Amino acid sequence: MIYDFDPLATKISLMTQGLNIDKSEQTTALLERLGGFREATNDAIDIYLRRPGFSTPKYTEMVVNSPLGIRYTPFSPFSLRANGDSLCLYYYNTVINDNIGLFPSDPLADKIHPSGYPYSDVAFLSGDRLRVHVTNTCRFRKDRDHNGEDYGCHFCNMKNGEKECDTFDADIIRDVVSDYLALGDSYRIDHFLVGGQSPVDPDMSATLRTVRVIHALAPNEHIYLMSTPPRNLTDILKLSKAGVTEFSFNIELYNHAYAKKYMPGKSAHKRSDYLSALNAARFIMNDDDKSCVRTMFIVGLETISSLKQGLRVTIDNGIQPMLSVFRPMPGTKCENLLPPSLRELYMLYNEIEQWCEERELHLGPTDIYCQNNTLSLPY
Repeated sequence: MIYDFDPLATKISLMTQGLNIDKSEQTTALLERLGGFREATNDAIDIYLRRPGFSTPKYTEMVVNSPLGIRYTPFSPFSLRANGDSLCLYYYNTVINDNIGLFPSDPLADKIHPSGYPYSDVAFLSGDRLRVHVTNTCRFRKDRDHNGEDYGCHFCNMKNGEKECDTFDADIIRDVVSDYLALGDSYRIDHFLVGGQSPVDPDMSATLRTVRVIHALAPNEHIYLMSTPPRNLTDILKLSKAGVTEFSFNIELYNHAYAKKYMPGKSAHKRSDYLSALNAARFIMNDDDKSCVRTMFIVGLETISSLKQGLRVTIDNGIQPMLSVFRPMPGTKCENLLPPSLRELYMLYNEIEQWCEERELHLGPTDIYCQNNTLSLPY
């Protein structure tokens, strides 16, 4: 299936097995000419599989987030190698794509704001979007139980900033976002994602402030909010009026027992809290756009049966589901767990996509660049 370039099989394999970058002088020189590559989330690289120069039986352009630094990557059959002036994707020693694109390295990542915060704590480039943080501190990692363990998610490798900030003020957000917008077309920013970490923001005031700053700077661009459910559902309406065009309240693990085990802090939010927030957002947003309200599930940390229960509930409520494949990140409490099998993921995609189509939905997200780390394909 890989040799025939089945897009789904190839994407699943790249997301799960990762890839290696050839260390030869030729490949190193080509990468330097291309301006290097951008470090992506989850210790990975985002690669753009563009239409190749040769013919393949089936082909879909897609962006894939493929790990570089997890435990099993050295055994991956995939590698990036130079072939003349082209960067090619190899499966063992066979070229399966001769037109791989990379995203240029983030030129502002190491810049320090006058406040002392690195730009990368505040915002960073990811695909065709600028991801803007409300905070550089996860509130769940600051709290401890009686054993001294924090309440952070066991599968997450995000760390608090060296100089911690509960929420960034408007001036910091404005300065950093303005500098990114000034980079021009070479660093394409088609929309914004507000999210990451878990701020101390019970009334959503800091999130609203961040959204308003972005909307004032880029009034015509989409703003995608990813957060835990607000305590007051009327805050969703406020956020929509402030400029949010897409909402995602990520359930992640549907079964409460698994949620409590793997994400002790977030599990304080009941599954019903997520469903209430998602349904409220669905009611508030334009019904013509069925993909503007969505939720993420993690595949591989709960039973398939409980995962499917959550998927059925959300799909039946008109919420676009997203499937994130569990990745054993180094330095986390889950680093020694195995990801789900490639066959299991392939079968799951086809079954859930059929469920979605019955409700005029598709596995999300819809944007090709935002699909990089989800079990989804362009359509």
